[in-house]
Amino acid sequence: YGGLPAPTRDGYTFDGWYTAASGGTKIESTAKVTVTAVQTLYAHWSENISKVTVTFSNATPAYGETITLTATIAAANSNGLRAAAQNTVIFSIGSETLGTANVSGNAATLSVNLTGENWKPGSKTITAEFGGSAAMTGSTGTGTLTVQKAAPQVTAPTAKSLTYTGATQELISAGITTNGTLQYSTDSTNYSTGIPTGTEAKAYTVYYKVAGDDYYSDVAAQSVSATISPKAITGAAVELGDR
Repeated sequence: YGGLPAPTRDGYTFDGWYTAASGGTKIESTAKVTVTAVQTLYAHWSENISKVTVTFSNATPAYGETITLTATIAAANSNGLRAAAQNTVIFSIGSETLGTANVSGNAATLSVNLTGENWKPGSKTITAEFGGSAAMTGSTGTGTLTVQKAAPQVTAPTAKSLTYTGATQELISAGITTNGTLQYSTDSTNYSTGIPTGTEAKAYTVYYKVAGDDYYSDVAAQSVSATISPKAITGAAVELGDR
């Protein structure tokens, strides 16, 4: 047959020339012509159906982290998997679009910061929609990640330097937490947001912990020691005499 033309068709891969529109025998350029009548050859095609795989730089990130979403594009046909042509991918979570990224080689990436209602800790499904190209049809893929609660940053309370006055005094200077609520206790059981107080001259143990919320985890109880020192007696005279 000699050199046979290699046609092109948007969205398809050319599989070769055949003796029938469906089925038939594939004709190679090296094949010898054995028929003397007019012969019609039929082009066979495989549709390039894109396949989208979604992965994450961290599949179990904490709320507030920044991660990278990756959509890898390939086309499935009778010749196997083939890299995608240049195009774009739209990433979304639920009905909200996270962003659009260009396909480079066979992948598109998008950096996202996990803050806001969409990223409330729990299981999240990310959709990547490949728009298609001249070489293949568009399609979508999904991936699932699990957002964890973030750990608050805590600055511990500090004990005050106290001396007995007979009045009630706050035992510590309040701690600070970036998220959640700091709570205090003097018995390690009953906690409140109020600063613990004391009156008697003695040593105290003040417990503190963070109660988390929907986005931030609890922080286990720790303790700090505080003391109200006895008041020094001044100006008192002591007389000694014979008995």
